[in-house]
Amino acid sequence: MSYARAVEAEAIIEREGAIISEPIYYNGKPVAGVTRLRKHPAVTVAARSWLLLKAFAVEFGLTPAARTRVSKIT
Repeated sequence: MSYARAVEAEAIIEREGAIISEPIYYNGKPVAGVTRLRKHPAVTVAARSWLLLKAFAVEFGLTPAARTRVSKIT
């Protein structure tokens, strides 16, 4: 699930960009022509998903570094 979520978020970032522009509101109404730039929410989703995937891989010895710590049971 983390891999699929990360890939989907990366596709959204590729399509829409990592930075989005959103209007600034004053008294519940958008101020004409005034926007602010902020990080696209998909950037956070992608980053967290990749971290979860890495944690899973390390936990089960699926990374080169983790493989060196795995011992055989004899």
